[in-house]
Amino acid sequence: MEGKRFVGIDLAKRHYEACVLEEQRPIRRWSGKTDFEGRAQLARNLCAGDVVALEAGASAINLARRLMKVEGVEVVLLNPASLAIIYGSMKKTDKEDSLKLARIIQTMPKESLPIVALPSKEEEQARRLANQQMFLKQERTRMLNRLHGLFVEQGVTTITKKDLAKQKARSATLLQLSGVYRTMASQDCTLLAAIEEQIVLVNEEIHQMLCARQGEAEILMSIPGVGPVAALAFLGFIGNGDRFANASQVSYYAGLVPRVDFSGDSVHHVGHITKKGSPALRRALVQAAWSAVRTPMGSHFREVYDRIAARRGKRIAIVAVARKILELMYTLMKKHELYCYATAEQRQRKLKLYKLGSLQSGTVLNSTIGSPHAEEKRSQLCQLPIGYVHLCISS
Repeated sequence: MEGKRFVGIDLAKRHYEACVLEEQRPIRRWSGKTDFEGRAQLARNLCAGDVVALEAGASAINLARRLMKVEGVEVVLLNPASLAIIYGSMKKTDKEDSLKLARIIQTMPKESLPIVALPSKEEEQARRLANQQMFLKQERTRMLNRLHGLFVEQGVTTITKKDLAKQKARSATLLQLSGVYRTMASQDCTLLAAIEEQIVLVNEEIHQMLCARQGEAEILMSIPGVGPVAALAFLGFIGNGDRFANASQVSYYAGLVPRVDFSGDSVHHVGHITKKGSPALRRALVQAAWSAVRTPMGSHFREVYDRIAARRGKRIAIVAVARKILELMYTLMKKHELYCYATAEQRQRKLKLYKLGSLQSGTVLNSTIGSPHAEEKRSQLCQLPIGYVHLCISS
């Protein structure tokens, strides 16, 4: 460690604070702007052998990519949720946070640091599309609720939210309102049309990204309930899964595991799921779970759902199915195999439904690539009881 400099950088919207720790030398500080010129100046202030720590975030990811271009500089992104030394402190300033970041990487071994893997540019783009799609869908739901509330306020209770789901139907129902209610409803309909137009554009970008990753998309979408949004969210937030040792780690990363309190070897309380990780990924998985339990292809998921719902309720049951789907997605991606219960005809029908028919089925199986008997082998597997198939849903 001798001769190394440890640099902690705390990022704000328009400026940053940097703190440098070096053995037998006083603490050095500098600050600057986070614009292009400020980031370039920050890169010039670094030297070969420096270790730089940043709290993970959207701005930090872009800055980390810029600083990693400096020869000999090591950049680590730290998980903010695991940095209790910063968020649990009563003294909370940018200068103090940058000093603590520098001390963390100076005193702690690298294997003990809460390091966040730097996503690739493709993964970052997929994450942004998934987040944007979730935001637009939530805004659409909010505007529909607001529009429906105007009808209820004026006493038109025969109109339901389903009647307002389509743009043509909304235009016809506005005639039942009068005065300021019709004016406000007309404005809301204009906003809704703009939001729906943006959703169409985002879905087109999702389609293009999945077409560029044909093999991975077909693996994920061979699972019942998994559509383009869930597949994109998985590719963005989980990627190829190489940084996870097993499927349970993926569930923990996504926040789909229950909270557990330990005291020694005893488990005192098991609560609701942690909800760590990406809300967009969890939302997509829950939607995929609802679709899976309602489709004839998802009979295995339906069995899990019915069994848990009878004891714990529907909400807990659907989250459990979402976790099953996530772990199955990870397993199939690691093995480069398709979902064994889905036939080629079912997969093609699903891809055609989502206008992804250009994907070529059957080209991604690990053990049957190029084999003329691939479909026959999968058909034989599908005829076996659930317990005999390795990739089945465990009970």
